Parts: sequence; structure tokens; C-alpha cells
Amino acid sequence: MKAVFGLFLLVAASSAYVIGDVPLLGNSLDDLVVEALEYVRSLLKKHDPFVLPPMPDQRLVDTDIDFTIATHDVKVSNAGDFTIDKIHNNLPLLQASFAVSVPTAHIAGNYKISGTAFQKKVQGEGTFVLDVTKLVESGEIQFGIVDHSLQVTTLKLDYSIEGIHTTITGLTVEGLTQEQVEDMLNKQFLTYLNNNKPFVTEKVGNHVKEIANVLTKGKSLKEIIDWLKQLVSSTPDPPPFTFPPGL
Repeated sequence: MKAVFGLFLLVAASSAYVIGDVPLLGNSLDDLVVEALEYVRSLLKKHDPFVLPPMPDQRLVDTDIDFTIATHDVKVSNAGDFTIDKIHNNLPLLQASFAVSVPTAHIAGNYKISGTAFQKKVQGEGTFVLDVTKLVESGEIQFGIVDHSLQVTTLKLDYSIEGIHTTITGLTVEGLTQEQVEDMLNKQFLTYLNNNKPFVTEKVGNHVKEIANVLTKGKSLKEIIDWLKQLVSSTPDPPPFTFPPGL
């Protein structure tokens, strides 16, 4: 879900700065970002549950974890009720910041995982359900010019989550009973997310930045602006999105 919000935010923000023959849009940049988010809201509500694009397999490596996880057929419900808490842009410094809040979100799909966590073997394949309450996502974006294209050079994310309830099938953790696995997911997972924000935000931020830069590379600002305006004003539904090869 973060990748979807982040991608729309980055593309919207990147389309309003001045380079070459594209005029400054000034404060209309805030309006453009808000318009893009409202477009996301309309899609989330119209297609509830909203099917997320397939994500590439992810390998997560940190001090206590080293595993590869794949997900597919992931659907998100109730996410269209988010609020836009902050949109701010600094044109001279090519910077932007944002914050959005999601009261509740229901995420369900299929997964496959293998690797280790806290010195225990982790393996499984099945279905998962995440019920998230009071998610606040914020970020700061620094842009730069690379080969005549506006690219994201730095993306710093932050988040807070009040609660997560997880239901998962087919997961085994070495040395743990099924009851202990469920206890770990529902009592320790949120603690892990809160205690390891730098690791989580770096992984998500780098992935979103990579996707956004691939999509905007080689395109003029005028082309990006025209695409975004056409998307949010005249396209009932966008074409199915797929991640570029290699991401």
C-alpha cells in the first residue's frame, strides 16, 4: 500500500517543477498532489477491494532476519477513507513533504516465504490477512536533475501504527507451535515495526524511489504533466499497472 501512495505522490510532485520550457506552477503543485491523491481515493472506493499490482519478490536482510517473501493477489479494503494531513512544497530547493492517515485498512492475499528470523527457520505458503488501524504515513522528498530528467534523489519516510491483527495460514517457525506463531505475529510484529523503523522505511523508500525514477526517466516535464493531468481528469480507470522488469 505504501508503494501505491508513494508512487502517486512522487509522480504528482515531480510534474510541477520548472526546467527548460515548462513554466513554474507555484502553489498549484499542492493542488496537483491533492488531485492525484483524490484520484487514488476514487479508485480505492470504486474498486473496493482494490487489487494491488504484483510485487517482485523481496529479500529482507537485517540483524535478526534474512528471508525472501513473495506475495500475489493482494487486495486492500477500506483504504479509501484516508485523510490528507499535510502537503508542502519548496520549489527553490526542489523539496516536497506529505502526510496521510488511514483509519483502518484490510489487506488480504497469498504469500510464500523462506529464510530465517531470530535464528529460527521460517517457511510457509498460504493466505494472509492484515487488519491495520490508525496508520499515519509521512515523508520528505528531495529531487534532483539527472540527464535532463527530474529524479528523486532522496526519499525519507516515517510512519506510526496503532494496531495490527494478523491471520495467516501455512506458516511454520522452527521450534514454535501454531499458537506461539500467532502470538508472535499479533503481539511482537507491531513492536518490531516500531523498533526497526529505519530498516523498514529504507527498504520501502528505496523501492518506491526506484520505481518512480524508472517511470520518469527520459520523459520531459511537459510529458509528465500532460500524462498526470489526463490521468486524473479524463481517465475513469488507468490501464493495469505492472512494475518495470528488474524491480
